[in-house]
Amino acid sequence: MKFATLAKYDYDDVKVLGFSRVGVGLRLSSQITTKEAGINIGDLLSLGIAVKAGKVTGRLAIEVIGIKSKEVTTLLPFPSEINQTTIQNAMQALATIKSKVYDKDTDLYPQVMAIKNELKFEKTGTKINNIQITIADSLINDNKLKIQLGSTKAEQAKKMERQAFDFLFEQNVDAAIQKLEECNKVFPTYNSVYEIAKLLKKERQNLTDKKSSKWNDIYKTILNQYSWRLSEEIIGKLKQK
Repeated sequence: MKFATLAKYDYDDVKVLGFSRVGVGLRLSSQITTKEAGINIGDLLSLGIAVKAGKVTGRLAIEVIGIKSKEVTTLLPFPSEINQTTIQNAMQALATIKSKVYDKDTDLYPQVMAIKNELKFEKTGTKINNIQITIADSLINDNKLKIQLGSTKAEQAKKMERQAFDFLFEQNVDAAIQKLEECNKVFPTYNSVYEIAKLLKKERQNLTDKKSSKWNDIYKTILNQYSWRLSEEIIGKLKQK
């Protein structure tokens, strides 16, 4: 990850509240299931060995944080079952996407990736200077850097994406595009809203006719190419179209 560590100040009391890592990067995440104890899953090599031995099952996904370009979107693999091949493909994708960060056609949108707080709070939802603080544990440990969970922007983007798909299923292309563009402004790298909006604008003229066969093509394209991290409800509706 490429990031800067920035201090957050309380200007009223003239003190530092904490620090945040702001930048861009890539995150490889896995959801695994195992029925055995003591399995080493501390690195991808060990994970691959455990999978090959049939001790672990699960899914692997790459998350792009703050990096947007056509090439990066093309290179991003879909979430898939963990095996030695998908682990190798994921590592290759990470290396290739990393090389695209400095390309002139790549847009960067720095995001808050982690927070470290100097204060302790007793519950989630504490506000400082009208800034919502989300706490992963009952207390924040001063000496640990916590990955930020449940940001306000992500919640807004999720709601806007849901509204955009409501318009899409009603075959209201203009309203869907508008809502997707609003979502992209709030959270530029949220799921595939940018790519879906671009697709709809390209076919806007054909989609003004609600009886057009292009609608079925649009639903299939979104399902096959841009369904990454969509809710099960939305995916289910796309499959019904």
